[in-house]
Amino acid sequence: MKKLFSPKILIILVLLLMLLLGAFINGQGASKLPTLSEQEHVARYESEDNGYLLFMEAYDLLTSTATSLEDELSKLYEEDEVSDALRSALDSNIPALDKVREGLAKPYSIAPYINVQSQATKMNTLSYTRELGRQLAYRAAVDRLDGNPEAALKGYLDIVRLGERSGQGGVLILGLVSVAIQDLATREALEELLPDLSVEQLNHLIGILEAEEKKLISFEQILANERSAMVVGFSGKIQYLMAKKVLEPAFDRANESFKLRDAEIRRVLLKARVERYTREHGEAPVTLEDVMDGAPVPIDPYTGAVFEFIDGQPYSADLEDVINKRKKSRNN
Repeated sequence: MKKLFSPKILIILVLLLMLLLGAFINGQGASKLPTLSEQEHVARYESEDNGYLLFMEAYDLLTSTATSLEDELSKLYEEDEVSDALRSALDSNIPALDKVREGLAKPYSIAPYINVQSQATKMNTLSYTRELGRQLAYRAAVDRLDGNPEAALKGYLDIVRLGERSGQGGVLILGLVSVAIQDLATREALEELLPDLSVEQLNHLIGILEAEEKKLISFEQILANERSAMVVGFSGKIQYLMAKKVLEPAFDRANESFKLRDAEIRRVLLKARVERYTREHGEAPVTLEDVMDGAPVPIDPYTGAVFEFIDGQPYSADLEDVINKRKKSRNN
């Protein structure tokens, strides 16, 4: 008797059946995160201790957004020019930024991620924090040009903290939002501000960045969290393995973004230490060991190699290549 299906086709059909069964089970609630965890999430989300609620209030207070300020922002970043229109718009957003800082003072920040709102609404609220981060960055850039490094430093550090708060929850979409926000401060802005800071301000910067660095959630931990949420039973394992294979290129790009963000935070920390040492001793350090207060010279998370010390600055070849390519692309 002729076989209807080859062994390979049969295997594919079995896998598809498992996926359909898994999807049905998921729809019935059997492989969701435990009900208690969902209830806890909702309770924490709705609590007055949740800073994220204040972030959403802050977004509603914005009178000008990045889109509406596009022309004025080009003058700010390309020509170091602060127009009257931009200054007026940013001043009108001060109440929103004050509300952001109220949110940062709360014990924690929980985004509406699990069983709280529709998917479209969840994605919208995640974009709110990115816009708030941009507004903090615009304000800080103007403060720097106005000769107010203390206010600029406060703004950039608030961006780093907002990014960390936006990533609380340990899932991939929140982690990517966190990276995007923190990049607004750690890519170039803080580095450009360092020469304008006093030793006391440098000490403050170093202390905050070291504390925030310890709170970073690794990409590996995020993937583990995603896997534990998805993998329930045999069909869940099959779904995870197939999804991982399909999404592997996207995961690789996300992993690179996380490592680059982590490396840039560490790079700024090292540059701040070099700047502080130079101010305190009246001369530049000879090695990176001189600025580490007895601690080992850190590893660049992006390359996996220890930072070098070239021309008086911390250096990591592959990392510098990425940074320089990005600057060249932006200038073009």
